[in-house]
Amino acid sequence: IVNSNLSKNNIKKKLEIDGYVVIKNVFNKNEINSLRKILTNHFKYNQTNVNFLSKTSKFFLVKMLQPFASVHIPSLWWIFSHPKVVEIMKIILGDSFVFTNVSDAQLASKGGWH
Repeated sequence: IVNSNLSKNNIKKKLEIDGYVVIKNVFNKNEINSLRKILTNHFKYNQTNVNFLSKTSKFFLVKMLQPFASVHIPSLWWIFSHPKVVEIMKIILGDSFVFTNVSDAQLASKGGWH
């Protein structure tokens, strides 16, 4: 399912060696647009302001934060059960993993959201 430039073995290996892995093409254009709309609306009407500079980069300033986004932004339900997300999690963690609802949404003044 995952249309990535990395093989399944390389995803796990890269994560173990580098501590992170970038997996491209997980979401299609419509899904990205939907996600942007959900988060833009949430942060527009639910102001959870946080102001701090990243210790590693003065470029990144977090403007707004929503802890436990999976609970507080119910319209994000689809992202946590998305077939590609589940497939990636299985590659990394194996077949028996549990999502604990720990998921934060951030809106940065210089870096978009993540």
